[in-house]
Amino acid sequence: MSEVHALLMRSATGSEVYLMERAHPAAHFGTLLSLPRIEQIEAGEDREIVLRFTGRGDVHPESVTLHGALPGDVPPEGSVAIDESALRAFFESGEKIVSPALGAFLGDDPTRDGAWEIARGFFIFPMRSPTLFPATHTNSFLIVGDDAILIEPSTPDESELDRIEAFTRAELDRAGARLRAILVTHHHPDHIGGVGSLRKRFGVPILAHEGTIERLRGEVDFDGSIADGERFDCGRGRVLEAVHTPGHAPGHLCFHELSTGAMIAGDMVAGVGTILVARHDGNMRRYLASLERMKAREPRYLLPAHGGVIFNPKGYLDHYRAHRLMRESKIVDALKELGGEGTLDTLLPLAYDDAPLSVYPLARLSLDAHLEKLVEEGRAKTAPGGGFILIQRGE
Repeated sequence: MSEVHALLMRSATGSEVYLMERAHPAAHFGTLLSLPRIEQIEAGEDREIVLRFTGRGDVHPESVTLHGALPGDVPPEGSVAIDESALRAFFESGEKIVSPALGAFLGDDPTRDGAWEIARGFFIFPMRSPTLFPATHTNSFLIVGDDAILIEPSTPDESELDRIEAFTRAELDRAGARLRAILVTHHHPDHIGGVGSLRKRFGVPILAHEGTIERLRGEVDFDGSIADGERFDCGRGRVLEAVHTPGHAPGHLCFHELSTGAMIAGDMVAGVGTILVARHDGNMRRYLASLERMKAREPRYLLPAHGGVIFNPKGYLDHYRAHRLMRESKIVDALKELGGEGTLDTLLPLAYDDAPLSVYPLARLSLDAHLEKLVEEGRAKTAPGGGFILIQRGE
């Protein structure tokens, strides 16, 4: 049996996605045809996405290969066969995030103007920002229905703000929508750098959690606060729910888009680099509790402020928690090795003996946050000289 079909994408891992023309089911009788493994068309298969959101260029030669319609037999067993209507349904709903190559096949440029439309009306827009290495960009997000919401006014760079203003206005015109508000995940500079400029450009309210408002009092004039569980209904099925996730910052918010299941994660996780939890700004015990709260909501994807889409939220969140607890265990072991008492200076080279010296300044902040957690839990106490004493069981 022969049909006409197109090879739409060949990913860097070798997976192939074919478009099948619709045919009567009887046409496939006697033919070896695998059931569609639709998860392979997610953008996680596309190396282009990994590179796009680390600031290393928009296209990589190994990312995708597009072909025209080719005559031939049914695609080989083990490949993915999908028809255009199913592909379009995934794009419209966001049930599966399709790669830019497949999105482009549907007749619209899903990466226009430097953004990526992961589902209809749901855009990721990376902007150069004054963030911590190895990240170079902070992702902003635009959700467009009848109303629109912009999240993460990240950068003070006026040329980048020109880009996102032009892009946002074009998408609002395209959808016949109005921008309703700009939402802030937390108070760090690479997340609020453009707040003043964007307020002037769009004239809409700037909203954040009360904890963020308090941290920026006198620096940023907010127009209102966002409560845990508050919803923003943009229309056309797009609904954002605010989730208070303190730990990295006291007023940190994630935003869970309920129709796609995607959670805008701010700095709770990162697709590139790591997350700093420091005593002056955050709290390790609350951070770990917030990771569990995120997992309990069972998001379908995580959209971090730095890096690309995370397609395995449960595994990723479990890994983050396990890594922190591993480090905590090394800190306890280091205290024991020092006879039950140590300082930041004596504990650092023991607890972080697997880390390069270049990260010690940040590791010291993390060490201090871990020790604060041990004190809060009654597993350690502060020493008169400023060090920490391990509390043994039974003391």
